[in-house]
Amino acid sequence: MIDQQKVNELIETIVALEWDMFAETRNIGGVAWCQKDHETFEIMRRSQWRTMNQAVLASYRNDLEAAKLVGRNLVAEKYARMMRYTSPGEYEQIQDAMPALSERQEELAREICDIFMEMDDAARKKYPAISAAGRNSRSDDGGTSVRT
Repeated sequence: MIDQQKVNELIETIVALEWDMFAETRNIGGVAWCQKDHETFEIMRRSQWRTMNQAVLASYRNDLEAAKLVGRNLVAEKYARMMRYTSPGEYEQIQDAMPALSERQEELAREICDIFMEMDDAARKKYPAISAAGRNSRSDDGGTSVRT
């Protein structure tokens, strides 16, 4: 049975931890406009996490808390890794400062991404009007997409 109160508590903790990391993330141009929009951030993140089960939420919360304890910012790392595709030249300049990923971690990330993209493709077919209002699934020009 789903403990909805526990799920809600997990989501609130996750969103708070993510906001702290997001607000501390610095990009090349400084603070981004979206880092000043706490309300939209919370709406978007809560919406995403409501699709996950309690075990996934608890695991991710634990990952965020463990990262925070050792001074890692998982949100900044996510955006930095996205730069591998969106800004390859700039990524080359920072990649050595990133925690190394094992071959297994890279493999798992690809497998998860492939599964997620299949789900995204199915959702886009079923709900084309809603999907059209979001990010592109894929980007051949280095832009930010669902895949990146």
